[in-house]
Amino acid sequence: MTNSTADITLANNYTPYGTVSHTAGSGDSIYAYTGEQLDSSGLTYLRARYYNPLDGRFLTIDPSRLESNLYVYAMANPVNYIDPSGYITEKEAPDAEKIVRELRIYNVFVEVDWGMQYIPSIRSINTISNCVWKVGEWELKELVELRRGVIDLSRAMGGLNKFIYNLGYIDVYKTQLKSKAAGGEYYMKVNNSKHNLDRWTVVHELGHSWDAKNGWSWSNGLVQFTMALNPNTKPVTCDPNSRLPGCNKAGYVYAGVPAAGSDINFDAREDFAESLAAYVYPNEAYKRVYGYSNDKTYKDFLYYADFRTTSRWAYIDSLIRLSIHLQQQR
Repeated sequence: MTNSTADITLANNYTPYGTVSHTAGSGDSIYAYTGEQLDSSGLTYLRARYYNPLDGRFLTIDPSRLESNLYVYAMANPVNYIDPSGYITEKEAPDAEKIVRELRIYNVFVEVDWGMQYIPSIRSINTISNCVWKVGEWELKELVELRRGVIDLSRAMGGLNKFIYNLGYIDVYKTQLKSKAAGGEYYMKVNNSKHNLDRWTVVHELGHSWDAKNGWSWSNGLVQFTMALNPNTKPVTCDPNSRLPGCNKAGYVYAGVPAAGSDINFDAREDFAESLAAYVYPNEAYKRVYGYSNDKTYKDFLYYADFRTTSRWAYIDSLIRLSIHLQQQR
């Protein structure tokens, strides 16, 4: 650390695992090993979790669940790797970047926010560029789930060319959200703090993107299709969980049985996105409605034995077949 005249006021040397081996100068800083904050207890805050340099271990398990040992620092090799966030180590970065390259084939472009970064610093009269690992907000497990969801939806749609024809391109990036993710025309936003993205959510949000690209006509068509086959009316009395038709905030009176239940935020657009996810993952969809099978209030509205026998499956299947036909005619 230097002052305004470039004089060194604090210099620390560290052992591989982060304890101070030598210090010089009278300055003071809360920033320590790997440039992260040191609290009064002697623990280093690596943003995702706290790290104890005395024993080279984190206090909590790796949130990515992808390390062979969920507590060790930098895969127990701090000489060659660093782990500044508690998420992806430098060794995992090639795997993450490989996924990013694979997704580009599908016109899905992930905003990469991790990697080496050059930080200029002034020492005496010389300018030296320090190379440090930039902390990103992605976890490797999220990228794995993103790739899986994209591949599964592509297969359901009939292959790569059909996927690109239906969705065009999708920019995927981390940002502040209340939900896991949010899809729209040509984009998918992913929560930058919860780190719980899963393949069902990926397909769900890509469903919103597909719907938005077509002026939300797919969700409007779902309403008309299901209403024609299974007309429903709003019950006289709404349930306390707002799951019955018309009891949600939108007043959406859904017809037939929704793909994966209903809640207060359920509307036509959510109905379509959930139906697409259930089309790709029918077994997972059944798990989500099984709990209603013995519920007197919800069974007739929210339970089915097989999603592939429902009007929503028929609608999504016909829509995908139509898109395949239209793409073949181009």
